[in-house]
Amino acid sequence: MYKERYIYGVPAASLNENLGKWLKDQVRREYYETAPSELCRLVISIEFWGSEYKSDTAADAIKIMEKRLSVEDWAHLYQYCEDDERKEYIYDRIMDLELKDQFELLTDIRINPDNYYPLVDHAEWHHESRTKAGDVNIGWNIGLLEGNRPWFGECWATEGITMLTYFISARDIEDMTPERLELMLEEPGIVRFTDPERDNTPAVKKFTDGKGNEFFSVNITVGVEDETYTTGGSGIVHSFRELNRFNEKIYPDKMKELQEREKERELIEHPLYPCHLYGIKDAEEAYKAIDVTCLKKYGRRLSLEDGTVLHDNYPAHHDEGGRYLTRCNVCGGLMLTQSSMMDCPYWDDPDLYYC
Repeated sequence: MYKERYIYGVPAASLNENLGKWLKDQVRREYYETAPSELCRLVISIEFWGSEYKSDTAADAIKIMEKRLSVEDWAHLYQYCEDDERKEYIYDRIMDLELKDQFELLTDIRINPDNYYPLVDHAEWHHESRTKAGDVNIGWNIGLLEGNRPWFGECWATEGITMLTYFISARDIEDMTPERLELMLEEPGIVRFTDPERDNTPAVKKFTDGKGNEFFSVNITVGVEDETYTTGGSGIVHSFRELNRFNEKIYPDKMKELQEREKERELIEHPLYPCHLYGIKDAEEAYKAIDVTCLKKYGRRLSLEDGTVLHDNYPAHHDEGGRYLTRCNVCGGLMLTQSSMMDCPYWDDPDLYYC
C-alpha cells in the first residue's frame, strides 16, 4: 500500500482503497503481483484507479511514469492488455526501446554520412510484407563492421527457402573474396553457422544502388524446408513494419512517393482479365455487387499531350463527375469506372442532378 498523501496527483488513500477492491479478482491480482518492477505495479494500480474514477489525473500520472518503464515492464502491460488501441500503443513503445540502438545508428549515418562508409539505399525503402515476385520479407537489422562500415541485413523466404542477404559497401574492399566477406559477418557474431566446417560459401554479387554507391550483396542460405544451416546471431531480429514507421517519420514525402510509384508499377504488372461483375446478367444485381478500390483518378477530362481528348464528361461545364481506374475487391479485376454529377441551371429545376 502507498503511504504518500498524493502520488503523481492521485490521492493515496483513494488509490489504496480502490486497489484493495480490485485485487480481490484473481486475474487482476496476478497482473499486479507479477509485474517486473515497483514502478510497473504503480502504473497498474493507477490504471485500476483511473478505470474506477474516470479521471484525467490518472492518465497524466501514467504518461509521466511511462517514460521510465523498461522493455520488460511494457511487455508485462502488453500481455494483460485487452484494449486493442492501448495494445497497439504499448507495442510501439516496446519497439521504440528495442530498436533504440538501430534507429540512433540510422539517424547518425543520415546526419553525418561522411563519418561512415555508404549505407545501402534499401534502408530507406518502404518494405512490403510480400514482394511482387512472391518473396516474403521477414526481418531486418543494421550494425557496424570494423572501420565504421555499416551493414544492412534482410531476411526473406521463397518457395521453402529462407535467405539472409547482407549489403556491405564495396568501397576500399572491391576485391574482397566471398570467403573473407563471410568471415566479416561471422567473426562478430552477426551470423552463425550450424556447421562451421561446411564447404559452401555465400553467393556474392556486386551492384550499384540508387545513390550510385557500389555494394556487395552477400546471400546466405538459412535453411531449406526443415533443414537449417544457421543458428542465432544478431543479424536479423526486427520487423520491417518498424523500419517503415521510422522512415515515414523521417522521410514522409519520400515514403509517399515510393508508395505511389509502387502502386503505378502494380497497375502495369497486374494481369488484365474481366471483372466477375460482367458475368452477372441482371444489371441491378451487378450494381449491388460492386465492391471496388480506386487505384487512379483520371478526373473529368483527360487529354493527350497533342490535345487529343480521350474522355470528357458531357456537357463538360455542367458534369462534375469523372473516370477512375478501379480494382474489384472480390476478384481483382480492373475496371474503368465513370461517375456523373450533373447540375444544369438551364433546366427547369436548378437542383436537378443525375448520377
